[in-house]
Amino acid sequence: MASKRSPQTREDVIEQDAHRNQHQPSVSHALKIKLDHLKTFEPLTDNQKLFFDMYKGGGYFIGLFGSPGVGKTFLAMYRAIEEVLSKDNPFKQVVVVRSTVAVRDMGFLPGSVDEKIDVYEQPYKEICQTLFGRPDAWTRLKEQGYARFIPSSFIRGI
Repeated sequence: MASKRSPQTREDVIEQDAHRNQHQPSVSHALKIKLDHLKTFEPLTDNQKLFFDMYKGGGYFIGLFGSPGVGKTFLAMYRAIEEVLSKDNPFKQVVVVRSTVAVRDMGFLPGSVDEKIDVYEQPYKEICQTLFGRPDAWTRLKEQGYARFIPSSFIRGI
């Protein structure tokens, strides 16, 4: 005789979800990203050169502003990842905090929270693909604990 399953309580579901989220995917050593894999980029404009010079001088907190497409996010990610992958610095992780408020009307996004947030992570995936020359670079950096994406919607109270 088959046993009848009792309905799950809210606490059971939360406990199961917490257990699922504790599992971290294993990282293959063959797929690890290292500082040696990072391509070298030089500044293309005077303002980019100014950013590189300020950064080399120890200015980690630099406000970048300008027109879209001038390389603000690209350069900031490049330098941040370079620092994190280097063994001789105190930084261990790049944390990208981005607003997930739609600037354009994207309509309803189906899927889980992670799938909805994926749309906002896309620029960082593309930047890392360019920086390392491999499409899985952002995913590998996250798996190795070097990068993290936090939507600003979920950081209230911190």
